[in-house]
Amino acid sequence: MEQAQAAVTRLQAVAAESDGRVRLGPGIADKVMDSWQVPVPPNVRLIAEEIGTIWFDDYDAIGSYGEFFAQRDDPRAAIPYVLD
Repeated sequence: MEQAQAAVTRLQAVAAESDGRVRLGPGIADKVMDSWQVPVPPNVRLIAEEIGTIWFDDYDAIGSYGEFFAQRDDPRAAIPYVLD
């Protein structure tokens, strides 16, 4: 859990220092995560409670509901994720 909290703190610091190039959205409620079909590990839950989405520059958000992609320079390397 200590590493998860450190990740949250670091992401918040990066966003604060990024001149808007990195933006963080509100966290995801426990009730929502509890409704997912797979259990959410405690360290992931801690991060998701604090940071529900991450935007890098003009890329699509990472962490919205439904399907989203972790975009990379090469679109063939984009990693799809699905959240219900």
